[in-house]
This record gives sequence, C-alpha cells and structure tokens, in this order.
Amino acid sequence: MKNNNIMMLLMSALLGIVFLGIGFFAGRSSVSICRNPEHSKMEIEISRLEIENKNLKKGTDNITEDNKASTQKELSFAEEEEKNLNESDGGNFYPYDSELPSGNMNTKYQGVIKNFMWAPYIEGNNKYTIEDVFSYYNMHGTDYFDNGCIIKMESTDNSEGNYEFNVFIDEKNNKYVFVDVLDRDNGKTYKSAESIKTYLDDVYSRFMNN
Repeated sequence: MKNNNIMMLLMSALLGIVFLGIGFFAGRSSVSICRNPEHSKMEIEISRLEIENKNLKKGTDNITEDNKASTQKELSFAEEEEKNLNESDGGNFYPYDSELPSGNMNTKYQGVIKNFMWAPYIEGNNKYTIEDVFSYYNMHGTDYFDNGCIIKMESTDNSEGNYEFNVFIDEKNNKYVFVDVLDRDNGKTYKSAESIKTYLDDVYSRFMNN
C-alpha cells in the first residue's frame, strides 16, 4: 500500500514536470512570434496607413468646407447683382416690349435687332423708339452669352453724334442695357449710367433739331 502511494506521488510529479515543460516551450514560442521583426513591421505599416487615412479625411473635409464657402460667396454675389438690377431706378437700363424670338442664330440675330430698335425711348413726356433716336446708326456684330447678347452700334452721320455703343440684350430680365459708349471725338469710353444717359440725350437732342 505504501509502495502504491509512493508510485502515485512519483507519477504526479512526473506529470507536473511534463506540463511545466510544455507550458515553458509554448510560452517561448509565443514570445518569439510576437517579437518577429516582420510582424512588427506590419503593425507599424498598419499604424502609418491609419494615420494617413485620418489626415486625408481631414484634408477632404477642409476642401469640402472651402468649396461650400466659395459656392456660397458666388451665390451671394449673383443674388446681390440681381437685386441691384431689379432695384435700378433707370440709369442705363431700359425695358423693351416685344418678346425675343427663338430659332437659329440668324433668325435670333435679326429678331433681337428688330425688338431693340422698337424699344421705347422716353424723354420727358415724349416716347420714341430706339429706331427714331438712332436712325443714322449701323448695327454690327453680336456676342452671344447664356443670358443674352451684345449688339454693337456705330454712327454713320456725325450730325447724330460721333459715337459707338455696346448694348447688352438681357433676355432673362427682359431688358436691354447700354454697356458702354465710345466718344469717337475724344477717344474716351464711358461706362457709368450717368455718362451713357448724357450721350443718349445728346443723340436725342441732335435728332430733334434736325
């Protein structure tokens, strides 16, 4: 019986030694895997990529915010321009009555000129058409834009004023706009509404005195 107990103790001790050995070698193996240089490099690379991703996202967010700010600024500018146009007290803006025709460029060009020439020009209590006032002016060339076109006019008779006018037909707002006027006598170009109105009145007065 005593021998059996001794044998049992020996067997238990041997088994304990075996399990300790297995645990020791397994632990060493795990440590060696964790300390593997390739594995460490991979972890560093993953960390680097994560940081780059965060930075890229931050940069994209900043660009998006900049774009939003820029778009908002452009919209505000466009709204302000339209507001100024609608609130204009006259100046170099004059309404025209006829609706602009559609069609190919040639048809549109002729129609725009006809509508412009029939547009009313008011001086005091008198109402004339542009055709009356600019009876000695030639129209030539147009530049087309998304919202209208520019007609260029030049005098053929100095008695009617020696001028060249650029007139913008604003289809969207149903108006025509005198963009600028060149006084060929002094070589100066005028763009203010007051200056252009002065030259229109001069042309009108010459027309009335003839």
